[in-house]
Amino acid sequence: MRGFRWHTGCVPIGMARAKLLGLLLSAMSLGVSPSARAQTAEARPDLIIGALALSHDRAAPDSAVQVELSVENRGTLDAGPFRVAIYHSDGLVVPKRGNVTRIGALLVDSGLRAGKKASFSARVVLPPCEKCRPGSLYAFADAWGTVLESSEENNFKAVPIAIDPGFRPNLRVGSVKLTPDRGPAAREVLLSAVVENTTAFAALGPFRLGVYCSDDAEMTKSDLLLSAWIHQGLAAQGRLAITRKVTVDTRCPVRGQHVELGVVADVEGSVAEADEGDNSESAPYWVFRSPDLVPGQLAISRDAAAPGSRVVISYRVQNQGKSAALPFKVGAYLSKDATITATDKLIDTFEIEGLAAQTTSGTLHHELTVPELASGSYFVGVIVDVDDQNGELRERNNLKAVPLSVRRVDITDRYFFLDKSSALAGDPLELRFSLRNTGSDTSGPFKVAFYYSQDPRLDSKDELLASFELKKLAKGSEAGEHVLAGKVPAGAAEGYRYVLMSMDDGDAVAETDEHDNIALRPVLIRRK
Repeated sequence: MRGFRWHTGCVPIGMARAKLLGLLLSAMSLGVSPSARAQTAEARPDLIIGALALSHDRAAPDSAVQVELSVENRGTLDAGPFRVAIYHSDGLVVPKRGNVTRIGALLVDSGLRAGKKASFSARVVLPPCEKCRPGSLYAFADAWGTVLESSEENNFKAVPIAIDPGFRPNLRVGSVKLTPDRGPAAREVLLSAVVENTTAFAALGPFRLGVYCSDDAEMTKSDLLLSAWIHQGLAAQGRLAITRKVTVDTRCPVRGQHVELGVVADVEGSVAEADEGDNSESAPYWVFRSPDLVPGQLAISRDAAAPGSRVVISYRVQNQGKSAALPFKVGAYLSKDATITATDKLIDTFEIEGLAAQTTSGTLHHELTVPELASGSYFVGVIVDVDDQNGELRERNNLKAVPLSVRRVDITDRYFFLDKSSALAGDPLELRFSLRNTGSDTSGPFKVAFYYSQDPRLDSKDELLASFELKKLAKGSEAGEHVLAGKVPAGAAEGYRYVLMSMDDGDAVAETDEHDNIALRPVLIRRK
């Protein structure tokens, strides 16, 4: 089929004869001798239809037929580009104006060399007819009359065809079988079936076949499609054996305890059939009652952390299935994306003592240590029943994830001073300090707070003296000096007490070292 293009449009059938007659008259008007004209006519291309065959010679109106044809150039010169038209006639073999319908055309844009032959294949659709009668399909070489030939009377060839509304194929699906025919959802099964053309008339495709699942035996293209493919056609009385691996999708609707899996032939209705009601058949797949473990919303104690630091994740597990789950494990992973898989970095695993059908666990809390890894954006996620101890109704809903930013920040003090080493109760205090970030990442916002304490340890009994907020502290940088005003509590008892500086008070920033965030200065409280 190299070197041709389909072409549509109307051109008078008598054009080739008109072309030849015009050339003869032109030659006569120029005074060319008959012998010279004969020699000129011999040195021309001569296109003929060599072979012409149909995929079937009996067909229904408005149905498809495959045409196989060859074109030969028996002349002495090469033929330039030309068109081949395919017509249906109403019984007359010789084409005449008004008695034919053009049903296809192709362009041979590479032409045809002298003495050569080219083969072509074309799918055409027969015209509709109210009172069909025997007729012909014929091919016409150089139908547009673009090539000057030595003979213009041998350009066509015809083959008979009978057209009748009863000449329709019938595609029937049967013998559907599933192996195995029972088990959990999401299982792969082998489906076998047979598609037969039960009539003496060919079904010319291409047509689509599909495997569907449904909650009833009436398979239609509105059901859930599991697999689809194209078949080119089926001969009269032909038989097509189907073997297909499909997965019982967890979205397949289950009625009672089974789902129907079946085959639909000619899904799009491409083939006009004698009976459109037997194009599908199905078989039941019995779905075992199974647990279905699904993690609920996943929460994390902080959305940023440093390698080696600890975070706590919290979640619940729901068993949506209709049978109890055996004891199972939950795997906690770190991933670069939200789709957690068993190939991601495993942080830890935790054992759960089973879960009854249609129930939800209490809130589960697990402490995780952030692994040593590069700074960046990650996801912490869980996979429930990570080692597949339970054959579940659905195996694709076992994971949840939450974002986590991994940063290397370490906030420490450059210095911290008080303006006095002793004071009375109620005396003002000047708090002078400077901070640095010894980490390799810039910090987020954090607070610096100063507390009056009875001892060198910060706890909830200590009294806040002053606080200061920084928006960020760049990696490896130092903050300028800051001076805050505080006051010794009015009821302070005499003796040595402490002013504590809490850097990143409230732990807003995840640091590589969370144990160097307290600096202190002693102060002697005197008696008045």
